[in-house]
Amino acid sequence: MEDFQKKTCVRFVPHVGQPDFLSIQSKLGCWSTVGRDGGQQVVSLLTSSCVDHGVIQHELLHALGIHHKHTRTDRDQYDRINWENVPAASSSNFQKAHTNNLNTPYDYSSVLHYGR
Repeated sequence: MEDFQKKTCVRFVPHVGQPDFLSIQSKLGCWSTVGRDGGQQVVSLLTSSCVDHGVIQHELLHALGIHHKHTRTDRDQYDRINWENVPAASSSNFQKAHTNNLNTPYDYSSVLHYGR
């Protein structure tokens, strides 16, 4: 969270009764919904495997509304998804999202891009 404050205009503040807030919990896996849900919004960071700088940034970026890089509208210009290697239960993680890429370059090394 400190890195967000150092490098962006995003500020995380302690929860003191705000109606919408992030609740960081050690649930099964590393996950967050994309964007503001309203009310308590869980960000899961399983303590045994998710407490890593890149993973934490990845999940907080999802909570802030940022999709995976490999779901950008222009992703097919940069990546080829081998659908035969994607388990059916994981296919939603590779569907294109309606993104506004803000003229930013495609970033293979982003914390929001899956590895090969």
